[in-house]
Amino acid sequence: MPKQLRNKTAYKGVYFVELSNGEKSYFIRYKHNGKSFEERSGRSDQGWGPEKSYNLREKRITEKKNHGFVFQSKLIAEKSSRWNFSKIFARYLKLRPELKGKENDIYRFKNYIENYFGHKTPTEVINSDVELFRENMQKKGLKPATVRNVLELLRRLSNFASKKKYCRGLNFKISMPKVENQKTENLSEYQLKKLLNVLEDEPDIQARNLVKLALYTGMRRSELFSLKWGDIDFNSKIIIIKSGNEDINPKIPLNKMAEKVLNEHYKTKKNSEFVFPGRGLKKRTECKRPLNRIREKAELPEDFRILQGLRHVFATRQALSGTVDLEFLQSLLTHKSPLMTKRYSHLISKEFQSTKKYLSEQEVPAFESQGVTEIEESSFTERYEDEDIKTGDFDREETFSGESESDLFRGEGLSADVSSEEPEGNITNVSEQEVPAFESQGVTEIE
Repeated sequence: MPKQLRNKTAYKGVYFVELSNGEKSYFIRYKHNGKSFEERSGRSDQGWGPEKSYNLREKRITEKKNHGFVFQSKLIAEKSSRWNFSKIFARYLKLRPELKGKENDIYRFKNYIENYFGHKTPTEVINSDVELFRENMQKKGLKPATVRNVLELLRRLSNFASKKKYCRGLNFKISMPKVENQKTENLSEYQLKKLLNVLEDEPDIQARNLVKLALYTGMRRSELFSLKWGDIDFNSKIIIIKSGNEDINPKIPLNKMAEKVLNEHYKTKKNSEFVFPGRGLKKRTECKRPLNRIREKAELPEDFRILQGLRHVFATRQALSGTVDLEFLQSLLTHKSPLMTKRYSHLISKEFQSTKKYLSEQEVPAFESQGVTEIEESSFTERYEDEDIKTGDFDREETFSGESESDLFRGEGLSADVSSEEPEGNITNVSEQEVPAFESQGVTEIE
């Protein structure tokens, strides 16, 4: 016998079937614990209707809920007291509202950890689970550094829960993949000049000035995204780096090139507290497409990370300039530990490291431990500017030559012969007004 057609009524979960004699037979449907139930309530000639059937349905649902109530209560109580990784992560974020790198942690947890371990407590995870997890990430083509960062977050959450005595942590040690993370990216004079030309033609003002500020200040990607207009003191010529810790907010000099970019960018200022706002004028979280477009147009290597790479370019040029030592470079890069700045030590001349003639109390009034607190414009430009460029007195058609890449950042000319790498005329000349000179970083002559 074919299944009879159920007709809907105005009551949720109540249906009826038309009988051959004109009467109606009513049915109720409901779900409990993921299972579907259907039951015939009665016929219209027996006094049954939609409303009466609906009341029966409510009664059946209540009976199902009450059945095994004690067991369900115990199960709920047990689940609420279980500190799985999802619950640990939620508490971790709640107790660290100003956590630096919070967005990265959320991304790694939501995209990698949650599906595998979100429902598990640390003691329920075994070593083979983590090894399989690692293999799956590697099969997806994730970079070793990404795999390590995800595993580090998993370990950090376990240690956090154990330290707070929410639950026991992992009963084994996670084996971290070895990562060669000392990648110090740099650009040749030719690559840097081409990048600057591409930036002049870049239609996205936000992306263009974001890249320029990264090059002229060496600020981190997260610091650029978090930068607010209130963090910039144009009178004192400083930029305050908000680290998330109210007691530690390093300051770096607002050099002339960075100041020029920001002054021009202010003309396009939107109604946002952020210098480079994202969607809804809120804090920016990504800028991938325009940055990839800029990298491709400038014909930079595919593995060159624009914002991260330009921070290394800034640091490398400073180290090669002969005007800074590791301590000063550490303050410019706002490194917490000198070990982080040590990667540039081989670029600083031994003679300069021993004499440290560049730094005197008259030249730099104050470099406190948390960063630059006061910079006199005259002393800062004295170390970085080239007088010829500052006055505009130089020959544009001069063939540049020099002894090292650092010349680009210290006013002694370009070391690379551009014509040897690319036919002359392939790059539009950057005018003196467009690129004043990288004054504070020492870029002195740009064709």
